[in-house]
Amino acid sequence: MLGLTGQIDIPFNGGPRICIGQQFALTEVAYTTVRILQTYSRVECKMAEPPRLKTDIVVQPAEPVHLVFHRA
Repeated sequence: MLGLTGQIDIPFNGGPRICIGQQFALTEVAYTTVRILQTYSRVECKMAEPPRLKTDIVVQPAEPVHLVFHRA
């Protein structure tokens, strides 16, 4: 992956005040990922090196990530 170790962020918090939408959000991400993998045979990253990460509330790329999707 990007050489990350451990948990960098906790977007849904934890304990007694955990986000009530966590399971819905994780299900949506899983569904979307599966649909992308069903639709495209290959996804390529057209960047010379892995993107730098920006940490805010969640971890995200510091600059746009350029991807090419090849239809199945």
